[in-house]
Amino acid sequence: MNKIIRSFIIGFILMVLGIVFMVFGSMNGGGTRVFWHHGHFWVPNNVKINQKIKDINDITIQGDTLDIEIQPDQNIKNGIVVEGNITNDAGFKIHKDQKTLKLTYQNMNDNMPSFSDVLQDEDHLTIKVPTEVKLQKIKFNVQNGNIELNQIAAKNTRLNNIEGQIKILHSNINQLDLNNDNGATHIDGLISKHTNMNTGSGNVNLRNLKSDKTQVHIDEAELIVQKSQLGQALLSVNKGMTTLNQVSAQDLFAQSIYGDYNLKGLKLAGAGTIATQSGNITAQQQSDLGYRLVVQNQGKIEFKHISAKKWYQTNFDQDDRLTLTTYRGDIMVDK
Repeated sequence: MNKIIRSFIIGFILMVLGIVFMVFGSMNGGGTRVFWHHGHFWVPNNVKINQKIKDINDITIQGDTLDIEIQPDQNIKNGIVVEGNITNDAGFKIHKDQKTLKLTYQNMNDNMPSFSDVLQDEDHLTIKVPTEVKLQKIKFNVQNGNIELNQIAAKNTRLNNIEGQIKILHSNINQLDLNNDNGATHIDGLISKHTNMNTGSGNVNLRNLKSDKTQVHIDEAELIVQKSQLGQALLSVNKGMTTLNQVSAQDLFAQSIYGDYNLKGLKLAGAGTIATQSGNITAQQQSDLGYRLVVQNQGKIEFKHISAKKWYQTNFDQDDRLTLTTYRGDIMVDK
């Protein structure tokens, strides 16, 4: 009986020592991450992906930890190519449903404590499409990862990301619906009929955007719009600076609760309104616009070195005019 107990104790000690050495090696550059999953330790393996699927119009991707990039490839004439690297081949599923590519990926570490943060997740997929093909629908839903569309044409695109960056470069998308809870959004060179964006706490940078209708809602982050044509525009930033530089819009309406505005080189058609509850507004004076400046509670107005307490108006009978209003903040319009 004593031999049995002694053997059990020795075996237990050896197991503990093995775990300690394995974890210690992982934490000190051993090159392996260790996870506990369903009663046993699990070490992820890197798996290379290289698949070609013909005759695809739509792309639907669901993933928990996954970086995704779509880009054109002049060597591809028909269909698409999926390339990349994943760390859990059991969680990777890809199939074709009529003309829709459906891809799902689940990284097992979501429900497992990690004993190593030396190596970061290496779950990355690149989807290559023909250069002159316009996809019907792109739909991405990612919990943790980066999404990038580069020189892509599509009719409808819906991007949902909880933790990560979204980047769209030099693309043509008729309808864009973008939701990014906690990550930066960068758009440069997008042509769109309708752009609809909702973000939580990640900064948004829009450059060279040309959209017939633009709607942006940000909870707490900075919005920068440069050299863009927004069409009919609705911009809402609860908390954060909004910068509009060389921007054209029709019937622009921008609102904020705690945010400031910095306006320069606006080209407005119709009646535009910039409103903030507790922020300040700084604008560049333009001769082609009529102005109405309103401070509803506390604050001061300065229009090209002309001071006013609550209200100031000039050339507001023009067709193209701008109202700047704040509840308790300052308004300054100068050269």
